Order: sequence, then C-alpha cells, then structure tokens
Amino acid sequence: MIGGGGLADRLAQQIDVANNEQILGLVHAQATLERNRRSALAAHLEALDVDADVPDLPDHEERVDELVALIEARIAGDPWDYWVEWQAPDALDNAAQAREYAGMESDEWEDRIATWAGVYREKFEVPDDLTDRDLAGHHVEDQFGLTLDEFEETVVEWRAAEVLERAAAGPHQDMTEAVVDATAALEASDQ
Repeated sequence: MIGGGGLADRLAQQIDVANNEQILGLVHAQATLERNRRSALAAHLEALDVDADVPDLPDHEERVDELVALIEARIAGDPWDYWVEWQAPDALDNAAQAREYAGMESDEWEDRIATWAGVYREKFEVPDDLTDRDLAGHHVEDQFGLTLDEFEETVVEWRAAEVLERAAAGPHQDMTEAVVDATAALEASDQ
C-alpha cells in the first residue's frame, strides 16, 4: 500500500497528476462514462414512464477536478483534505481541528464526550437533566457546526477507505440505486 512517506513522497514529487496527459485522459474518460450512463438511465426511465429520481452529477470539468484530487490524495496516502473539500458536510467548521477525532475508536470517543461534559459542568451551571451527550452536543455544534450525531457519523466514523470508495464509485453506486428504485416503482405499478 502506498502511504506514509517513502514511495508516496517520491511518487508525489515525480508525478504532476493535474498535468499528466495519461492520468487526465483516464479521468476524462471516467467522467464521460458516468455522464453517459446517467443520460442513458434518464432516457430509459422516461421511456418506461417510471417516476424515479436520477442522481445529479457534477459537470464534466468539476468531476475531472475531483478525480484528479482523488488521485493526488491516494498518492499522498491521506484523503482527509480531499474529503474536506469534496465530501464533508458544508456546515463543517474547523476541519483541521476535527481531524483529531476522525476515525476515533468508540471507547476513546466516549471518554472525549465525558471530558467535554466535565469541563462544561466545571465552568457553567448546568441543569441536572442534561446528559454528557447533551453537553458534548453543545460543544460540537459550537466548535464544528454539526450536531453531535452528524459529527459522529461523518467525522468520528470517518474511514479513509470509505472516502476513496465513495469518491471513485459513488456515481455508479448512486445510479445503481436509482435502477433498483425504478425497478421497485415499476413492479409496484404492475400490481
């Protein structure tokens, strides 16, 4: 696996992904295939008169930029910055600080929640009915702009492999889901 110095550093110095003709050719082809598949799916559903959502895709150049950024992140061995730019919730604040909690183990995360709650209880008069999670939720919303549940789902449960999979296969997965939904709608209309 590429990552964490050594080979990754040498590759990153040797390959200018954004200006490499072979890489750009591949990412343009990928973006075109995704766009063509989406267009064919939309036409197919319209011909069948099936009421199903066809996923939106970014415009071609935006998808090319995203795929170039993905390759750069993969070579660097750390997709955090890629995730922040392309996949993180728009409301996420202080992404550099949030990184400290990315992929945190559940026991460690529960300890962090208890620590934040303890600090709140020491500094402020806190009603007895507020739980540690309630207090941590206030802290997370103040610091990171997300609810505690959103923060846990997107940051604490963050996994590099999932970021890379979503980046590379997301449009295909979305279109497959649209086909499944359309099939269900079609079957339901036949009954």
